[in-house]
Formats: sequence, C-alpha cells, structure tokens
Amino acid sequence: MEMKLVQHLSDLCKEMAMVMPLQDAEGAYTVAFYRLFNIRFLISHNSIVLLTEGLCDAATQENAWASIEEALHKSYGWPGLSTSLSVNDGGELVVQTLINEGCTYDTFFDLTNAHCNFCERLLGEIRRVPDTKVNYHAFITP
Repeated sequence: MEMKLVQHLSDLCKEMAMVMPLQDAEGAYTVAFYRLFNIRFLISHNSIVLLTEGLCDAATQENAWASIEEALHKSYGWPGLSTSLSVNDGGELVVQTLINEGCTYDTFFDLTNAHCNFCERLLGEIRRVPDTKVNYHAFITP
C-alpha cells in the first residue's frame, strides 16, 4: 500500500514539477500546494489519507457554514470523493480526504485535485466572511 502511495505521489510531483518530499517520522509526506496550504499524505486503515490543517483558527471564527456551502458549490465533485471537516486539538480547521487503496493514478490525481480545489475555495470564502466560527465535524459530498 505504501509503495502505491509513494509511486502516485512521485508521479504527481513529476507532473507538477515539484520535488518529491521526504517521509517524516510519522510516515507522512507533506507537499505544499500554491503556497497557500500543505497536504500531508499518509496511509491509515488501508486508505490513502490527505490532511490539510490550519486553514483558519476555529476559535476566532463565526458563521462558517455559509462559507463551506459556498466553497462546496464552487468545487468540483469527483466520483469516490470522501472528504470530512473537523477541528483539531489546536482549534484549527482540518480537511481530510480518503482515497481507496486500490485507486489508479488518474483517480489519485483527480481526488487530490478535488481536495486542493476545495481547500482553495474554502480559504477564499473564509477570507471573505469575517468572524467565521468553525466548531463542527461534518461529512461532505460535493
């Protein structure tokens, strides 16, 4: 499973002209996208997991659902996309996407693209809506 993640991530980095990241102590690979956010790629329970944290500080924000709904409307949904939102122990918004372990590179690319697109849209919407509070855990299906 990990070999498949490494191969997919290596192919993605080549396609985007980025350097393949090194594996950290927790077994994750962190890639910076657009200098806006990072995605940690790791294996958990036979799935490839994409994690993006720190898009906003949940403790200082209010009315996030409107921002999230707007981001969802502007995002592209892909078959098989499984994304959830939560708040980590540090009070930051977390976007998590699960990808089936047996996915092809094309599926990996499409779902990573959908994750990036959602994070980018959500960042844009949160920045437009002042005082957004994020204190939820919800599963979303664009």
